[in-house]
Amino acid sequence: MLRGHGYRRVADAVRQLSAKTRLIDQLILARVAAGLTQAQLAAKLRCSQSRISKIEDSQDADLSLGDIHAYARIVGLKLQLDLR
Repeated sequence: MLRGHGYRRVADAVRQLSAKTRLIDQLILARVAAGLTQAQLAAKLRCSQSRISKIEDSQDADLSLGDIHAYARIVGLKLQLDLR
């Protein structure tokens, strides 16, 4: 069992990773809520299942706007971009 400093290091690492995958986490949750497997989503996007897996295993900063838009559209999300 981790205690003290070791626990804090692990907790910090988890928080940092979570902050880098917030968008991807939302996309995955929406895919699951839509009842789609990675293979089904890939078929709708006309790409391979491994491409969907790579998207879902990446970090938010690695995604292209096109990937986000296409994925969101298929799982029933509306992409809204706000620049200020």
